[in-house]
Amino acid sequence: MLITHNINRPLAVFFACVVLASSAPAQDESDKPRVFERFDGTHCETTKAELDLIAEQAGQEGLIIIISHLGTKEVSRTLNRRRMHIVADYLHMTRSIAANRIVTAEGERVRGLGRVEIYVKGRLFTVFTINHNKDLARGCSTA
Repeated sequence: MLITHNINRPLAVFFACVVLASSAPAQDESDKPRVFERFDGTHCETTKAELDLIAEQAGQEGLIIIISHLGTKEVSRTLNRRRMHIVADYLHMTRSIAANRIVTAEGERVRGLGRVEIYVKGRLFTVFTINHNKDLARGCSTA
C-alpha cells in the first residue's frame, strides 16, 4: 500500500487492517481440506470430479500423496490398497499424472469409517470417508 503525505497515517493503518482482515477468512477456508462423507462406491461422478480438481491443483510438477486408512472392524489390507490404487490409477491413466509424482501409503487404522486422504503439494486437500468394507469407486468406469 502506498501512503502519501496527504493521508493521515492512523487512517491508512486502519484501512490496511480492514483489507487484511477481510481477506483472512478466504485464506482460512481454502486451507481446509475438502471432506466427502460416507462414500460407498456409487458416487462415481463426484469422485471423478474431485480427482480432476486434484490433478488441476497439482499442476505440471506438484506431488500427490494418497494415504488410505482402514476403519473400525475393517481387516482387509487388500481393500485398503484397492482404495488408494483406484485414486492413483485414475490420476495416472486418465489425468496423465506421471507415476513418479503419485505416492501411495497405507496409514494407521482410524476409529470409525475408513478414510482416504489426498495431499497436494504437501497440503491435505481432500478426505474421503468410506462406508464399512466398501470401495471408493466400485464399478466406475475411468473413461
